[in-house]
Amino acid sequence: MFCPKCGKNLSDDERFCTECGTPLLNPEFDSAVTSSQISNNAQMPSAPMPQVPSAPMQPAPYYQPMGFTQPSFIYNTYINKMDSSASAWMVVAILQIIFGVVTLIVGVGIVLILMGIWNISQSNKLRNNVNYFRRTPAGIVEYVDSSGSGILCLIINIFIGGLPGIIGAAIDMSTKSYGKNNRQALWAVEFGGGMG
Repeated sequence: MFCPKCGKNLSDDERFCTECGTPLLNPEFDSAVTSSQISNNAQMPSAPMPQVPSAPMQPAPYYQPMGFTQPSFIYNTYINKMDSSASAWMVVAILQIIFGVVTLIVGVGIVLILMGIWNISQSNKLRNNVNYFRRTPAGIVEYVDSSGSGILCLIINIFIGGLPGIIGAAIDMSTKSYGKNNRQALWAVEFGGGMG
């Protein structure tokens, strides 16, 4: 038997198309039901049967397996994480500059001020990447592959950047790790048009 809607070859005992969900008319089953209905109706009084409108059959919704997330959701989550990381670096930079000004007397302040200025430029660069990737996924996989792990940034901030720098580096490492762990989904968005 073939589906009248999509043409899929089906076994004769199917009641619905396994491809598109269209209800199938099976002459053996339908005639058996019709015969039983006729014999049941013959025993019942001839009162008119109310007509109940039936809704057209819809195919069952497609459910994704547990643990699978749409590539477009992963892509948007990664972009949002990048955006949060850029904001965190801006806060870190401001705190480093404030702490640097306060500790200028001790001599460490100039290093914190310079780290703050550098983190402002990194935050702006990251924000530009976020804005670019919000418009198009082109180049997202290359960006993820070239972004490194963030460990060097963490080490520098442990020794020079203070607690705000360590927190900023940890957020940045989390974002980079998310991108690398979901590289396949990001690839699907960039090359497969999975922005859905």
